[in-house]
Amino acid sequence: TQSLFLDMFGDPVANPKGWPIQTLDEVTTKVTDGEHLNPAFTEVGMPIVMAGNVLDDRIDLDAAKRVGEPLGMQFRKKCGPELGDLLIVGRGATIGRLCRVNVEETFCLMGSVILVKPDRTLLDERFLSGMLALPSMHAQLYKSSGSSAQQAIYLKDVKRLKCPLPPLPLQQTFATRIAAIEALKATHRRALAALDALFASLQQRAFTGAL
Repeated sequence: TQSLFLDMFGDPVANPKGWPIQTLDEVTTKVTDGEHLNPAFTEVGMPIVMAGNVLDDRIDLDAAKRVGEPLGMQFRKKCGPELGDLLIVGRGATIGRLCRVNVEETFCLMGSVILVKPDRTLLDERFLSGMLALPSMHAQLYKSSGSSAQQAIYLKDVKRLKCPLPPLPLQQTFATRIAAIEALKATHRRALAALDALFASLQQRAFTGAL
C-alpha cells in the first residue's frame, strides 16, 4: 500500500508532483484527543479505547475496558469517533500507530489516543491514512515530539503537519485500490485462522492417539 501511495502521489514531505499544500488543521474538521482523567471502569457499558486497543488494521474493542454509558456519552461530547475517522496513538510503546475507525459500535477514547476527522469534501480517509502511515510522515511527528523520557505526539504538531492535496477523484481511485487490498488481506487472515484451528485439532488428536 505504501508503494501504491508513493507511485500515485509521491512522498508527501518532498511533494515531487507539486500538489497544493495545506496544514492538516485546514483539511480536517476536528483534531483532538480523548479523556485525560482516569475514569471508574465498569464490567458493562461503553468501550473506552486506549493506546493498546489501536492495532495496525483494526480497533480491538473486545479487549477494551468499559465505562458507564452516561460517562461515555459525556466523553464523546469532546471526542466522538465515527466510521472513517483516524485514530493515532499519541503516547506509549506504540506511539504513532494509527488505524481508521472501521467499527459501528459506539465507543469513547482515553487521552493517549488522538482523533483526526477528515473534511470529506477535501480528503478521502484512506488517502489520509495511507499518507500518515508513511515513514517520512512518522518522522515529522517524531521530530516534533521532543526528546523527553516519554515521547508524545502533541495535538498542535498534528494540526500543523503539511498535507499535500491531490484532486479528490484521484484520492478516491487510491481508496478503491486499497479497499481491494484490504479485502484480500481479510480473506487471507480468515484462511490462516482456519488452518490454525485445523492444525490444533489434528495435534490434539495425535496426542490422544486418535490418528
